[in-house]
Amino acid sequence: MNDMSSTLRRKLAPSRASSVPGGSSIEALLRKIMPRVADDELSLDVVVGQVTLTLEDKADVLARLNDSDLIFRLEGAQGSRGLCTLSSTLLAGLIEVQMSGRVSSAAAPERRPTRTDGMVVGDMVDRWMEDACLAAEGGGDEDRFPIIGFQRTTGILSRRDSDLTLDPQSYRILSIELILGDQAKTGTLVFATPEHIGRSPEAEKTSAARMQGHMRGIAAPMQAILGRFAHPIETVRNLAVGDVLNIPVSALVNVRLEGHGGTLISSARLGQLNGQKAVRLALSPDEVAGLGDEPGTIAPMAAAGMADPPGLPDIPDMPAVDGLLDAAPDLPGGELPDLPDLPELPPAGEAGALPDLPDLPDLPDLPDLPDLPPLD
Repeated sequence: MNDMSSTLRRKLAPSRASSVPGGSSIEALLRKIMPRVADDELSLDVVVGQVTLTLEDKADVLARLNDSDLIFRLEGAQGSRGLCTLSSTLLAGLIEVQMSGRVSSAAAPERRPTRTDGMVVGDMVDRWMEDACLAAEGGGDEDRFPIIGFQRTTGILSRRDSDLTLDPQSYRILSIELILGDQAKTGTLVFATPEHIGRSPEAEKTSAARMQGHMRGIAAPMQAILGRFAHPIETVRNLAVGDVLNIPVSALVNVRLEGHGGTLISSARLGQLNGQKAVRLALSPDEVAGLGDEPGTIAPMAAAGMADPPGLPDIPDMPAVDGLLDAAPDLPGGELPDLPDLPELPPAGEAGALPDLPDLPDLPDLPDLPDLPPLD
């Protein structure tokens, strides 16, 4: 499309009313500013179609997004963040007019936008935002125009990045329908900015509460491990419903709560809550020592179904020493004879032979032995 055809089309088109029915000054402002900027920047004929201003929560904003949309992040005062979204048809039209000088009527390709796409159309979006904000401030509509004070950042976002960018609160939505070229393509430009700027009610919440809004719906699988056992492969293959596995008593107080990949989250103890199996986290040593002492708990032996160990047999008393001596047999020959005193030895270090020892007394004869029986 050349400058001459664009100029002739604008002159032949019927004049537009200075205000839109219903008194929408924002819509009238956009109908005036956006075509003029598109013609100045790209020599592109643009007609502003339907313009809507709504209030939506974060979930509804994210539901609008498609994988083929080009999404920019908007940043405002006091760290506030929003989104600027171009539909795939609007993106394709802005790229075509810069590559070939015209907008084709071919369907826009369904593809994921790239950073290069953002660089090609980013300047055009910046001019639209800048001129529209200046016009709104000059006309006294700054309170009603939602994108005042916001600027586009470099780079593009995915749907997941958009979810992490937005805070969980309400957003002011400005949706602008744009007709490019001689009705060759019709696309949509959408701005989403937070309703509360600065310290909103959401900002008063704790960090955990704000994080919960971002992490809502994310699955976090956990497993309570009572114990791990080593069994032969044949035993494992033949396991069936009804088979019993012996669990040690220590499993009652040594439950492992594990996350993805076996990562230990916390230790716990086995219990119940409202009639269902449950685990109690952060078991302290005092609680382990008191297992079975609290009312309503089961002692470890009884809980594991184990019987008390059998008692040991009584050991008989040892007999008295006097009894043992009485039971000893008499020695032969009566009492032993008295032994003579040993001679005195010379003092240590003196020379001389030892004195002769006295003769030992004669021992009594042995008693007669009984005759042996005959060998016949």
